[in-house]
Amino acid sequence: MNKLPLITVIVLSYKNYIYIYEALDSILTQDYGNIELIVSNDCSDDFDVDAIRAYIDLNKKSNITNVIINKNEVNMGTVKHCNKLIKVASGQYIKLIAADDAFYSDTIISVFVNYFISTESYVVASKAAVYDKDLNNYLSILPEDESLQSLLNLEPKKFYREMAKGCKIPAPAVCFNRKYFEEYGYFSEKYFIVEDWPTWLSMLRNGIKIDFIDFISVKYRSEIGTSNQGIIDAKKSPIFEKDYYKIIENEILPYKKLLGTVLWRKLKYLYVTEHKWDKLSSVGRILFYLAYVDIFIGKKIVGR
Repeated sequence: MNKLPLITVIVLSYKNYIYIYEALDSILTQDYGNIELIVSNDCSDDFDVDAIRAYIDLNKKSNITNVIINKNEVNMGTVKHCNKLIKVASGQYIKLIAADDAFYSDTIISVFVNYFISTESYVVASKAAVYDKDLNNYLSILPEDESLQSLLNLEPKKFYREMAKGCKIPAPAVCFNRKYFEEYGYFSEKYFIVEDWPTWLSMLRNGIKIDFIDFISVKYRSEIGTSNQGIIDAKKSPIFEKDYYKIIENEILPYKKLLGTVLWRKLKYLYVTEHKWDKLSSVGRILFYLAYVDIFIGKKIVGR
């Protein structure tokens, strides 16, 4: 009987089948001894269940102790898709990875599990190496902020205020302890494709610490998927933009007391000028200008 804690690695596929074998190879070569592998496609027509199963059966080692392959009959969106698979997973620890990404080395799962065992953390973040679409040319590291570790060491509600300015934790480089989902629930299904930023905001508001391991855990294709960087560029897609502003409406602006008046006003100003300005009447624009004249003048965009 395998005495190592079970970790479930969930591969999420949607219109990126051409890259999935690189993701699978990076999982099948992991040195950790007790891995459940779930591969699931969210109803795109580029997914071959039989080919995936045959490839895994041919290449897996004894450390892959269970395999589940799924194809959704209808498109659920990233958030519901993740929640469905987490509920199916048997592992004490859960690692989500997109089919167009890949683990950075063969020891990634071992590093995450050993950290969980020694700390009993709920969520552990790490770094992602950003590459081109072929995973040949290295471009940068996420997060780019050199001070992320010091931010993560802040008391959670102080870090919440930093996270409200933009998502600073790359979802591809995060691993979960199952107890987080058991105690606090699954990803919020208010959103369709963005599962990470609202989760970090909710965790931090509730005083839950996010831990950090200073190592690179994943290779991320910058030109393919939706990443932490996409949070900054809300115009990336209409679906993403809709989620982005809903997150601001639900997870940030209602918490004026926690944010503090100065930061809340800045965030409210950005939200209105980016998302609501064209919908305001002339009177509404004048009233908003009068209420936020200090920020308008500071930003030098009077008359926008």
